[in-house]
Amino acid sequence: ITARLTTLGAEVIETPMIETRDVSLSNCDALASHVIASTEGAKQSKDIFEDLKNFDILAFTSTNGVESFFKQLFAAGYDVRVLVGKKIASVGKITEKKLLEYGIRCDYVPEDHTGEGLGKLLRDIGDDSRILLLQGNLADDTLLKLLPKATRWVVYETLPVAELPEWKREAIEDRKSGSAGMPR
Repeated sequence: ITARLTTLGAEVIETPMIETRDVSLSNCDALASHVIASTEGAKQSKDIFEDLKNFDILAFTSTNGVESFFKQLFAAGYDVRVLVGKKIASVGKITEKKLLEYGIRCDYVPEDHTGEGLGKLLRDIGDDSRILLLQGNLADDTLLKLLPKATRWVVYETLPVAELPEWKREAIEDRKSGSAGMPR
């Protein structure tokens, strides 16, 4: 859209309006109802990754989920060896490509690159695989409806951008006040 607006004479200032943030594992209780509870209550990051043994399939639903999962995995002192024996599912080709950057090959990628496509593919496997869905906080319930026994682990949050860089704020303010010679 920037190119189209520019050809029409607009001066475009691109800026993201959302940002993603890893969910703090020290406060994570997303797996609590499906895994062995920690005796201290809140699970620590190492405990959460040790709980991966309770799942057969890890389903990644976005590149942000891949990035957050591996960033947290490495920060907890683990590496990809904790995934030995796990089947890996990806919502689509772009997420599959991101997993390959970490040396992980996907076992399942739906032809329909949507949450519904992934859910149907995993549902149709027809076994009693224990599935862990690695998602963001804004993920809808499509996968959980198709896979009612699956567990959702929110590994990242999508939030409005907290603060614009100073130069972008100034440029926007200049445009609002008309001080840059542009019509309001």
